[in-house]
Amino acid sequence: MGDGRGRCESRQITHNRVSESDATISPDGSHVMFLSQANPKFETYYNRKVFIAPANGGDARVLMPDLPYEVERAQWSQDGKSIFFLANMGVHTELFKAGAQSGKAEQLTSGKHAINGWTMSNAAGAHVFTSTEMTSPGEVWVIAAGGAAPRKVTAIFDDLPKQFRLPRQEKVEWKGADGVTVEGLLYYPLDYQEGKRYPLAVQTHGGPQASDKFGFGGGQNYVAVLAANGYAVLQPNYRGSTGYGDDFLRDMVGHYFKNAHLDVLAGVDSLIKAGIADPDHMIKMGWSGGGHMTNKIITFTGRFKAASAGAGAADWVSMYAQSDTRAFRTPWFGGTPWQKDAPINIYWDNSPLKDVSK
Repeated sequence: MGDGRGRCESRQITHNRVSESDATISPDGSHVMFLSQANPKFETYYNRKVFIAPANGGDARVLMPDLPYEVERAQWSQDGKSIFFLANMGVHTELFKAGAQSGKAEQLTSGKHAINGWTMSNAAGAHVFTSTEMTSPGEVWVIAAGGAAPRKVTAIFDDLPKQFRLPRQEKVEWKGADGVTVEGLLYYPLDYQEGKRYPLAVQTHGGPQASDKFGFGGGQNYVAVLAANGYAVLQPNYRGSTGYGDDFLRDMVGHYFKNAHLDVLAGVDSLIKAGIADPDHMIKMGWSGGGHMTNKIITFTGRFKAASAGAGAADWVSMYAQSDTRAFRTPWFGGTPWQKDAPINIYWDNSPLKDVSK
């Protein structure tokens, strides 16, 4: 802010101990919007939310305290009366519009897709984003800022499903061990025949503050290759995933492996019960947080015949000291390994190494 004499004056807007990002000033300069994975009290380890604070000082507030999703990006409208944002809704992401004062949200897109790279151009009066689906790694779409149906403007991957046989992808739901609804993505093997059982590959996402969404896949999951080789593939958004509300996300706080691994196994059981998965031919795989989950599951049950754990933790105490991503591990286990009265028993009880004999 200028002081009229060519000098700039800075002012601290917030005072807390959590990470904040993507701060932008409203068009009239009266408010600042930012994102933070916090609750209204600025306590850490929550789904990312939109915060609004007076630019001249004052308390920041959560714009949509009851929104059950995670906000990935947000931007002021040209007149400052609304905020557009991209929401992680579990297996898909969608574009929303909310009143800057009321916080009342309106969903603008809907589909079996994941929206990425979204931005709004005030000059063009349009939203621009890419949308990935099972049949496309991502085409460019636009929506008029005033509201209209999305329009695809590129066709780079239109021939992909004509050149390759791609698996069917759908959302599936089941109940966790405690009755909570869990969902994920199921990929059917090519040439799937109803009533016939197939080998199952269970892939768990990393994070765990993330979620598997509709889309084309990638280098760490290669679902199309597995489906072509006769596998059904399950990607469960287990407890601890984003996009399902704070209670769902925070189920890991204080212990990590409470319901998360049970959610994965309940998803497997649901596919066995449905007659899709062959219980005698199952594999478990995952990277990072998915590696943690793989290590846990293969020391918890002998139901899987093979496993691939990438970058997964076996000993949480050792991992804490050797890793550069510690911020979330403190809330998981209730403190650091070296503090006075350190919760070493919680670190150890949640370490797959404890059960490596299994």
